[in-house]
Amino acid sequence: ATRAGQDTDPDATRFATARARLQGLTDTEVRTGDSLRSDQWPDHRAALVVCDPPPANPDWGREELLMDPRWELALPPKAESELAWLQHSYAHTTPGGRAAVVMSTSAAYRRTGRRIRAELVRRGLLTDVIALPAGLAASHSQPVHLWLLRRPVDSGDTATTVRMWDLGATDPDGPWALPEGAASEVALIDLLDDEVDLTPT
Repeated sequence: ATRAGQDTDPDATRFATARARLQGLTDTEVRTGDSLRSDQWPDHRAALVVCDPPPANPDWGREELLMDPRWELALPPKAESELAWLQHSYAHTTPGGRAAVVMSTSAAYRRTGRRIRAELVRRGLLTDVIALPAGLAASHSQPVHLWLLRRPVDSGDTATTVRMWDLGATDPDGPWALPEGAASEVALIDLLDDEVDLTPT
C-alpha cells in the first residue's frame, strides 16, 4: 500500500484492507506513504516480496537516499526508479526469500542500469526474467517483464544460470501457467558483456 510520492491516504488504506479481507486475511496491517523516502517497514523481512512499482519517476528521492543501506548492488541512477524499487524489494527478503518485481522492458537493456544488472547476474541473485504481454500488469499498458530474485542463504547458494521466459504472445485474459520447457537457461557468463541485456528474446 505504499509508493513513491504518495502521502498518507485513508482511501488507499481502506482499499488495501478490503482486498486483504476478501482474501481471508483479517489481521493485516496496512501502512501508506512513500516507501522509498520513508520505509514504513525498515526492519521487516519476508519470504516473498511482490512489487508492481509506479511508472518511472526521476523524482524518487535519490539525493536524499545516497547512503541508504538498501542499495546493496549500487546506487540507482536518477532516471532508474525501477531499479530503486527492485533493490527496495530485495532488501526486504529473508535468506532464501524471493522478490518478484514488475519491470519495464527497457529496464533490461538501458545503459544507465547496466551496473546494477551486472551485479544481479554476477552475484547469482537473478533467477528468472519473464516477458509478459501488454495489459497484464495493472499500471502498465505496454508489455512488461517480471524479474525474480532470490536472496542466497550462504555464499554457495547462488544461481548459476538465469531462466529466460518469452511469454509476450500469451493471451493476457487466458489461463496462466509457466509452460514446461519454455525457459532458456542462460549461463551467467553469457550475460556479462558490455550491455548485460536481460531481454528474454
